[in-house]
Amino acid sequence: MKKLVEEVCRRLHDAGLGVFGTSSPTIFLNYQPPAPDDCMTVYYRSGDRPSPGHAHEVRRIQVIVRGRGDAAQVMDRAEAVYSNLHSLSHTVLPGGQSVILIRASGGPLWLGRDDKGRNEFSIEFECHLRNEV
Repeated sequence: MKKLVEEVCRRLHDAGLGVFGTSSPTIFLNYQPPAPDDCMTVYYRSGDRPSPGHAHEVRRIQVIVRGRGDAAQVMDRAEAVYSNLHSLSHTVLPGGQSVILIRASGGPLWLGRDDKGRNEFSIEFECHLRNEV
């Protein structure tokens, strides 16, 4: 499901929430590197078993937002991701994936600090997608 997470990365990039697909990215796909300090990573998590012949598919993704400094600043960035994706409906992502609905399972959750003292927040989303049958 690389296509979905890549398209979400591109949407976050297009919204000005980070940089994806350049030599100095701040948005990563399925792997969060040790640097830069301020970044986010979109992970594919799971999905429901697809029903043969049905155009509706459910997939789950997770966005981890990391940053140095005040937890409130990192939380603001996580809230911006939440606002950009939660309740997104009847649209097409930058790579052509048709979205019925994306909804968060809750607001950003503080995971604590990593081993370098950077704050981390997690947001999980359930993605209802329309696929060609």
